[in-house]
Amino acid sequence: MKLDKMTVDELVSLFASLGERQYPLTLNDEVKSANHLIRQQNEISKELRRRGIAARLELTKLFNHPNIQVRMNAAKWSIGIAREPALNVLRQITKEDFGAFRLSAGMTVALVEDGTINPT
Repeated sequence: MKLDKMTVDELVSLFASLGERQYPLTLNDEVKSANHLIRQQNEISKELRRRGIAARLELTKLFNHPNIQVRMNAAKWSIGIAREPALNVLRQITKEDFGAFRLSAGMTVALVEDGTINPT
């Protein structure tokens, strides 16, 4: 996959697709397989970062995606450039989910708000 040859829209679409594939893996605690997809999303994030803030902000379009995993991933990868909107997405996830997504979103919000992590 040559990320540097893809358009920003293609990168965002691929990011969403990977999140959709990650969703059942998260529910079934298939960590190794999910981590493989997360690494791919990280590479997409790096490519968007290389292209600048406008490209990175395109992930915020996924904040209303119907898949909770896609929304959560987009929010986590966008905190550094769209802090409050991203945290609001994560806060909403903590209200609508009861499992792994709620835990992950809630932990991220807590760590960002108390300054333990400072995403860029």
